[in-house]
Amino acid sequence: MYKEITRREPYDFVAITIILYYSISPFLYLVRAFLGDANVTAVILRSSEPILLLTTFSFCLLKNKFKLNHYSLTLLLVGFYGVLIAIIHGNKPIDFIGGYLHYMTGIIVWMYFYNSNDQMNVDKFMRALSYYTIISYTIVITYIYCMTFLGVPIYLGVACQVLIVVFFYNIQKRRFFLSFCSLLLILISGKRGVFAALVIGSIVSLFFILKHLQFGKRVKVLFAIGLSVALLVAILPFANERLVNKYIYTENKTVDDYSAGRWNEIISAYDEWTSNLETVVIGSGFGFTYTYVYSQTTIADVHDYKNVHFSYLNPPIIFGLPMSLLYYGCLFLLFFKLFQNPNPQLLFMKWACFTYIIYACFVFNLFDEPIFWMINGLLFNHRLGFNSHVLRRPTCASS
Repeated sequence: MYKEITRREPYDFVAITIILYYSISPFLYLVRAFLGDANVTAVILRSSEPILLLTTFSFCLLKNKFKLNHYSLTLLLVGFYGVLIAIIHGNKPIDFIGGYLHYMTGIIVWMYFYNSNDQMNVDKFMRALSYYTIISYTIVITYIYCMTFLGVPIYLGVACQVLIVVFFYNIQKRRFFLSFCSLLLILISGKRGVFAALVIGSIVSLFFILKHLQFGKRVKVLFAIGLSVALLVAILPFANERLVNKYIYTENKTVDDYSAGRWNEIISAYDEWTSNLETVVIGSGFGFTYTYVYSQTTIADVHDYKNVHFSYLNPPIIFGLPMSLLYYGCLFLLFFKLFQNPNPQLLFMKWACFTYIIYACFVFNLFDEPIFWMINGLLFNHRLGFNSHVLRRPTCASS
């Protein structure tokens, strides 16, 4: 049994690194938007994930947290297989090493937190993550809109998926102002995938929240949701025209226009993968490339294209059909187990985890999001303990 948690309890150093990772990332994206990929900031941005991986791996060694189980063994085996196939196919080393590091970041973060023998103050971590990320994204997004207003061309799209768990945490803690701030930042960030995933995840989670509330409180929750939606709808027409165009429907736009070319990514990658029986069976390995075929015949195709912004297609392409079935089977059993965690104080993690699974439909890799694997590790770690003075505010589930 764990010792009592006290307010003087220090942060877990890996948890601090994750807070820094998500607090600094929006500023690095902003500088890269101005300077492009050929600069020091872009190198730092690409290096931030390997730094997180190295930090977590080092602490796993120092604290002897490499206790393997059949889940971690399976995931490590699948990752090694992806590297082996990449070498066989002759993929570029910089590409398959980068892909493997992406994969391993999530797995090592998960292993670190599910093996944790130290009692972690999750409430303290989430409060810090909420404040720092909301401040960081507010500064960056405000700056982008100011530059746009002044006529400076800049890409409107800030990756803000960490705000998903921030939103659900503050909903459960009834810090509605912070939850509204995170929702607003997601809306105006220009990342429709994050917003769409949050809407779907919130609708599903709302059903379970309302089940635990009395009638009067259900009415209050529904009223608060209705008021938030009304405020967002009222704000949108006054927002930047480029932002409004991301959300409104017009008949002259195709599915590919709305998906920012990602529908073509899926079609192009799938067609090339299925055209070769060998890659269907054994996969293409980390760092695979394909030819991006534009729907408009007047535009030249792009060779050696690397991204498929639909996470569930990437494992079959990388690992092949048989190995990807093993990978998905492992993930299914893992998620099934962690969703059975009975601790009502961790409900926000389950809501966030479910939403990240939906969000995976709009991004490149399901397996490279550190906060997703961190909350999975905490949910999986059945030994995690809490004390009433740490989680001092009542939650929706306990009402």
